Amino acid sequence: MQHVSKSCWKSFFNVGRDIELKFQKVFKVLIWRILVVRFPVYFHMGIILLYIILILISVLIIIFQQVNILHLP
Repeated sequence: MQHVSKSCWKSFFNVGRDIELKFQKVFKVLIWRILVVRFPVYFHMGIILLYIILILISVLIIIFQQVNILHLP
């Protein structure tokens, strides 16, 4: 009886450990995917957006300067 319960607990523990390992693997893969695959994409998109905003601001400043120059008497 003691031996049976011991082996039962052992198998239960092994199953639990397998499940935990699988969850850890999935979790690690998800974090890796988010950090390494997604983050650079968002990072590059953010940089591109910043560049576009800066270009737009500079163009607007140039246009305003031209308009001011034209409107000066």
